Amino acid sequence: MSPVKENKDNGGDDLGAFTIAAFNQRFGLGLTKTYAEIRAGRLRAVKAGARTLILFSDAKAWASALPEVRRLERQEWY
Repeated sequence: MSPVKENKDNGGDDLGAFTIAAFNQRFGLGLTKTYAEIRAGRLRAVKAGARTLILFSDAKAWASALPEVRRLERQEWY
């Protein structure tokens, strides 16, 4: 389950795409969460024939938009 295409000689741009399975494996998500993110418009997916793909640039944008986890103060743990 590897990315559809990975181009290392592109000057830093992310060319290529993940299959849904590769995206899930890379980001540790399940199918339900991935498709929920696509339906909500937070994650862009494209079709290539019958395959659903997530471009590397779209995966990067999605991951960058995730909220930061705040460190909890000690008193909030109780």
